[in-house]
Amino acid sequence: MFETTAQTLQEMTMFAILGFAFAVLYEPLRIVRVAFKPRGIFVALADFAFLSACGLLTFAYSLEFGAGYFRFYYVIALVFGAAVYFLTVGRVVNTFSERVLKKVIGKIAQKARAKMSILREKVEKRRLGLQSRAKVWYTDKKKKIIGEGMANEKDVKEAATTRRQVIQAKITRV
Repeated sequence: MFETTAQTLQEMTMFAILGFAFAVLYEPLRIVRVAFKPRGIFVALADFAFLSACGLLTFAYSLEFGAGYFRFYYVIALVFGAAVYFLTVGRVVNTFSERVLKKVIGKIAQKARAKMSILREKVEKRRLGLQSRAKVWYTDKKKKIIGEGMANEKDVKEAATTRRQVIQAKITRV
């Protein structure tokens, strides 16, 4: 029932190592979050899975090393182990991964921007091809009439009806 000081220190050391291991296991999840900036359900599911695994491992450790008892200093040791990782090795890993990700994602983003601009041009050409001829013709005439010095939409409609340049058609948005 009672433990010696040596046994308590041994348990604290084991739980500090476990906290360090949890922090190491969290690092890939953190890198994915920095790289892709996910939102919503992915973050919730990833956190739930990680915390569930941590809880189960902590419970198994407390059964093995604590003889079935869960003591408060286990939590303190877990936090201490994780803090040691994040304040030492984690900083180095974090700065290195950010540099690598900036280079890699920068190159990927540059290629993606180039492909997206080509894709936008193709979509715009096809969108213009899908417009009805009446709409294109009316729009062209409207631009010419406005270019002649007419100021507002009402003047354009009056000019279009008097010159009989408008084809009456039902035009829907594309």
